[in-house]
Amino acid sequence: MLPFYPGSKSKHRALVAEICDIIVDGSLFYSINRKGGKKMNYRKSSLSMLLTIVLTVTLVISGAFMVPARVNAAPAIWNGTADTSWYTGDKTSYDIYTAEQLAGLSQIVNSEGDDKRFEGVTINLMADIYLNDVSTYASWGKAAPANHWDPIGYKGNPVTGYRPFAGNFNGNGHSIWGMYVKDAGKYAGFFGYTSSAMIKNLNLYYSYVDNKGYESGTMAGVAESSCFQDCVVLITTVKCTDENAGSTVTAGGFIGEVKKVNVLVPFLEVALLGFGIAVNPLVFAAAGDTNHSGTYIIRCQTVYAQLYSSDFSDEPPVGGMVGRISAPAGIDSCIACGINTYSKDVLTGKVGKCGVILGEAVEWPNKVTYVIKDCSGAAFTRADGGTVQSDAGQVTMQ
Repeated sequence: MLPFYPGSKSKHRALVAEICDIIVDGSLFYSINRKGGKKMNYRKSSLSMLLTIVLTVTLVISGAFMVPARVNAAPAIWNGTADTSWYTGDKTSYDIYTAEQLAGLSQIVNSEGDDKRFEGVTINLMADIYLNDVSTYASWGKAAPANHWDPIGYKGNPVTGYRPFAGNFNGNGHSIWGMYVKDAGKYAGFFGYTSSAMIKNLNLYYSYVDNKGYESGTMAGVAESSCFQDCVVLITTVKCTDENAGSTVTAGGFIGEVKKVNVLVPFLEVALLGFGIAVNPLVFAAAGDTNHSGTYIIRCQTVYAQLYSSDFSDEPPVGGMVGRISAPAGIDSCIACGINTYSKDVLTGKVGKCGVILGEAVEWPNKVTYVIKDCSGAAFTRADGGTVQSDAGQVTMQ
């Protein structure tokens, strides 16, 4: 049984480090992001310590998917409703205490015809949130849990408007347990789509994302000109499939894709106006970002993830942190460990590109500038027969 301690942030952090210890062969690589962003890395050389820890953690291997044998039932589970009463529209900071209020945030951002992207507004998570009872996590691939999460933010189009989350989200070290997303019909993750957003100090535990046709990750499906700092994804499954030729989906343990979402908007605007269709004023280059700055992922971790991506006539990429980068980005001091991947073109049988931190970087519509710095990985495997990449030497493997 995994020793989970609901309500104890320090023990949650210790568990992340403990699992990192277990899955690294040889001398143990221990990593904790302490409060305040300080990262401590050190090694333990005692094999007896490894055996002791392994004995405290029971892992059940089912096919290619590894899941905990048993987990303590979560308290105060989300009742499936959305509470928007906390939002008044006249403040620059809001505190969220319940799963219902968190679902209300998703509902507000995703509502069409209302310009609430939370630009200049901070959302403070004030408690651990339980979206589902994670004691049934092992069976979620066959039997969905009670509650389905609606990712915060979505792409939209030039007529209905683009709906990203463009504010600040401070998790304050709290954790969101049991997120389940199924066939969202849009970018999928806790956040579907962020633009010029700041996400920090947030943990996602026991997440399951099963999506079709759109980029998918655990923390975010798509990130545009956003920053993620001191966040942890612990125990996640991300599946992303597409049966349409000509498009390529991607799956990332942390973020599905870093990209410029509406690069073709100017052309679409001209085309739509030519047909007499008014363009929605919510169309933007990037919310609050006229310089089109990059997306940055700093001191974040993906620990213990199952990533699956399949496509029709394309080789879909997967990455322990990010599936694909097609816009400027920086990934600094991040860790991906205990990652198992599967990526294949169902038509040709070719395996997709796969990296410990990054699956692939593309050069359309422009050559992408990105940096991977001081990142490390461990216990990375592929279940599709492909080779394991270490991101062209940019990632230190433990």
